[in-house]
Amino acid sequence: MVKRKDVRKVVHAALVDGMRRFGERIFSRSQETDKCYVPVDTGFLKRSGYTKQIPNGIEIGYIAPYSADVEVGHTDRPVQGTFSYLVPAHTRRSHTRVNPNGTVVIVAESTIPEHMVTLVNKRIITFRPKIDKFNRGPQITRVISVERGRKGQFFLARAAMDSLNGLPKDLIFALKKIKGAQVK
Repeated sequence: MVKRKDVRKVVHAALVDGMRRFGERIFSRSQETDKCYVPVDTGFLKRSGYTKQIPNGIEIGYIAPYSADVEVGHTDRPVQGTFSYLVPAHTRRSHTRVNPNGTVVIVAESTIPEHMVTLVNKRIITFRPKIDKFNRGPQITRVISVERGRKGQFFLARAAMDSLNGLPKDLIFALKKIKGAQVK
């Protein structure tokens, strides 16, 4: 039996436990990929999800650098900064070259040494488009100067909304743990 002066603390602790249980329900729902909550391409976003108990509840989050863009989306934005990459030595076939004296020479084959390429306010993206559920097409590489906007998928917000009907159950479950409580 709970003493009268401790009722407030005990009920508060039970409600916090109920909210934590509800938070775990939201997180587990957001991890469901078959119902299209967290999108999975490489699995990094899904693995970056976490829950953390805080003093009066629970914190749910995803720490992948692009998780906010997937959740709420973004508008078109320019790429900023420099991007450098190393081009390995390779052989170039069948191209034209202008000599210092101005004559054009057709070169059948030449060897290009290893060198660095620096792009200012541009980025190289490489992707393999999906052909079907299990297969991907050939690798495509592009230089971009503007990241196209993307719509938000709201996977965590949808998981919270879809889990909302479980909140009363979680709170009642936590309140029933109080000794001597008569919760229906």
